[in-house]
Amino acid sequence: GGGGNRLTEVLGIVAALLITFAITTFNKSAVRVDEGSRGLYWRNGALLPGISHPGFHYMLPYVTEFRQVSVAMDTAVVHDIPCGTSGGAMLHFRKMEVVYQVNPARLLELVHNYSTDYVDLWVKDPIHHHVNTMCSTLTLHEVFIDRFAELDEILKRRLTAVIEQWAPGLDIITVRMVKPTIPEAIQDKFSRANDLTSKLKTINERQHVELAAVEKERSLAVMAAEKDSAVAQMAADARVLKTTENVALENVSNTMHVARSKERADAYAYGRMKEAEVNRLRLTPEFLAMRAQQEYLKGMDMYLGSHVPTTFAMRSDSGGDGKGGGGEVENPALLTQGMRQVRPGLQQDQEG
Repeated sequence: GGGGNRLTEVLGIVAALLITFAITTFNKSAVRVDEGSRGLYWRNGALLPGISHPGFHYMLPYVTEFRQVSVAMDTAVVHDIPCGTSGGAMLHFRKMEVVYQVNPARLLELVHNYSTDYVDLWVKDPIHHHVNTMCSTLTLHEVFIDRFAELDEILKRRLTAVIEQWAPGLDIITVRMVKPTIPEAIQDKFSRANDLTSKLKTINERQHVELAAVEKERSLAVMAAEKDSAVAQMAADARVLKTTENVALENVSNTMHVARSKERADAYAYGRMKEAEVNRLRLTPEFLAMRAQQEYLKGMDMYLGSHVPTTFAMRSDSGGDGKGGGGEVENPALLTQGMRQVRPGLQQDQEG
């Protein structure tokens, strides 16, 4: 009876150990990969080719080693980095931050070549060398003031150039740094220089404001002058337009006057031409003979009566004493015949 109880106790202990081992083995075989990471496996110290994505996975326990490697964006922090300038001054950067990210497609190759400490190998450890190389080509003033804003980009380019050649898959996103610490004596000089720079900046700003005010006044004066010039030009243009209109009206008036004068002249010439034509038709030989007789008789005084033989024609004697005289007509018949010829012509002329 006692031996059977002892066997039962031993079997119970063995069963409990087996159950505990099974539970422990199950727990060791189940692994979890977080988001932003990848799972890598080593068996007997050799890196296995498989990569696990986020989630639960199982492996062969006791002979397989599991590690979780981040592929999300991460930051490597490096403290107390010396910086020796080209002038011999020694500066110290208290802290630098390098933001990097691993390409998941190149993770296995990266770990196979450099283990999981690739960040220390290619980012943290070389940064001291890159900073010293960079500072050795710059002066104290350039590092601290003039080119401080460029130092992060310079350092990023140096890190990226080396990593792209030897560790592809590790991407440098950005580099952040703070102002370096400098010796107190130099710090005092920089403080005084900074004060002078601030004063100079203030003076420049004041000059800029004054220059802007003068420029504004000049612009206003130019605008006023341009306005006056434009007004004067408009007035001149108006005067020119008015003068042009007056000249045009005067030309029209002159043209009308010339046209009227020409019409009057043409009418007068036409009238004279018609009068000449009428005179040419009127001045017949008979009419001219009649006019000649009329002109001949203008210097005579004629007395007509019923007794022609007793008719006398009186004329003034220019050779006498100025008194009128008379005498008997030598041939009364000839005079009567002449009067008979002239009288019908006179009657026709009067009727005409």
